[in-house]
Amino acid sequence: MIGSSRFASVGRRTMSFHVQATKKGGVALSLQKTKWGKVVTRVERVGGDRDALCTALKTRLGTGGTVADDGCVEVQGDHREAITEWLLS
Repeated sequence: MIGSSRFASVGRRTMSFHVQATKKGGVALSLQKTKWGKVVTRVERVGGDRDALCTALKTRLGTGGTVADDGCVEVQGDHREAITEWLLS
């Protein structure tokens, strides 16, 4: 498996997910501006339990988020540095 691997505890269950690294070894993150002018950080190349990653990020960052239809995890706000640091630690 390439990239970061984490285990998140949600309730009494432990769920696993992984984020594949880019060719340069980083995390596939991007910013997207919604039609209402708000900024959303997108985590791409997510495998495993996407809902567990979304829940862990929302808890860690204290913000809202969702799993998009294309399988990416979206978190409200610009959290690229915090997400990269957390995934690579």
